[in-house]
Formats: sequence, C-alpha cells, structure tokens
Amino acid sequence: MEPFETNNASKEELINEIISNGRRVSVLYNTIGDLALSIVNTTSASAKEIIHYLRMTEDHLNHTDKDVQWMGVFVEFAGFFLHLMNRQAFLLFGHDVQLKVQRIIFQIVYPSILDYFYADIYENYNDSIKKVILSDLNSAEMEYAKVEFDYTGLILKLSQRLFWIMGYHTVYSEFSETERRIAVVIQLSVYKYITKMKLETLVEDAWKAISTMELGYGSDIFEQISTEVEAIISNERRR
Repeated sequence: MEPFETNNASKEELINEIISNGRRVSVLYNTIGDLALSIVNTTSASAKEIIHYLRMTEDHLNHTDKDVQWMGVFVEFAGFFLHLMNRQAFLLFGHDVQLKVQRIIFQIVYPSILDYFYADIYENYNDSIKKVILSDLNSAEMEYAKVEFDYTGLILKLSQRLFWIMGYHTVYSEFSETERRIAVVIQLSVYKYITKMKLETLVEDAWKAISTMELGYGSDIFEQISTEVEAIISNERRR
C-alpha cells in the first residue's frame, strides 16, 4: 500500500500543498515528516531532561554562557538522533539509501534547529550561528560513526560529549557524585526516548514515501521543496 497518491496533482501543486501545511518543523509530508519531526521532538525532550544541570564556568573554552551551553547540548542530541537514523537506514537498506534518507531528512531537521535558536535565543541570527551548528552536527556524526552500533556504547559517547559541553569531567573515574547522577539521568532518558521513537518503523515508512515521491515527481523533488521553503522563511525574516 502506497503511503500517499501522486497521480492527481502536478509537481507545482504538490510543492504548494506541502508548503501550505506549515513550516518544516511540522510534518513535511506524511511519513517523511513523521521521521523528521520525531528527531526534532526527541532532541528537544532529551535536552530538557538535563537543562537544570547547565552551569556557569569561568574558563571552559569560552563556554561561560548558559545559552551557548544550551545550544551545544541541543545540537549534540540532534546529531546523536540523526546518527541513529543513519545507522538504522544503513542496516535496513544499505549505504545508497542511507545517504538519500540522511540528505532529505537533514534538509528538514537542520532548518528546524536554526529556527529554534533564532526564535528563542539569538535575535541577531546570522551565518556564524549556522556555521557553528552545522560544524557541531558534522562533528557529532563523525564521532558517533567511530563507535560500534550498540546503544550502550553510543550513549556513553553521547554522555562524554555532553559533559564536555557543560564543563564537567569526561573521564568516569574522575566523576563527582553529581556527575554520576547526571550520567544516569542522560542514559535512562535516552534509552526511554529511543524506545518511544520506534526508529526502525519510522525509517522504513519514510523510505517508502521518499521512493514513491521520487518515482512520481522526479529525483529533484526534495531539492525543489527545500528551495521554495527556504525562500519563504527568508522573506518572513526580512519583515
């Protein structure tokens, strides 16, 4: 059963329909949007689990501002869940499909992250913030790719990277009691959200939707959608 029909609308009508359904932080199109939205929502929920543990530090690579720490934590969780998606797509469908799913879902998730910080923290939104976030996401992907696909190992790596962002110790033997408690909070919450995501089903359904849309409208359909939405968002910010 196809996730949606593609025969009753032109490419232009489809693009207009998708855009009119809301910003990319909402559902982009059926099951493709479900996967992207799950990553965004799970990122936000996971980050909020440890927001109370952010702290002011005197000299931690200029991480003296809790807002900067919050952005780092949020983006780290986003990188983590995007990596889990990549791994799941690779296991299910292989390298070529994984790259395609990664590219399409990233086009939705990345602007959603930018919009979050533009609206809530950084009024002077500019290219430097975009570069920092993109660099952090790429760093996360490269680091998690070095870890065997095992949730325990990946979550330990996540905890270590989060502790660095927040200015805590990153070596377990040096942890204080507070740091041990934070580590447990991170591990339990991430396991909880991974279970709730049902990532395998989300990835399977998203790939069916992606392949159906490309079959009906061409392989460049997602690039066209991305271009149209970027133009709309850019115009909104100029007002």
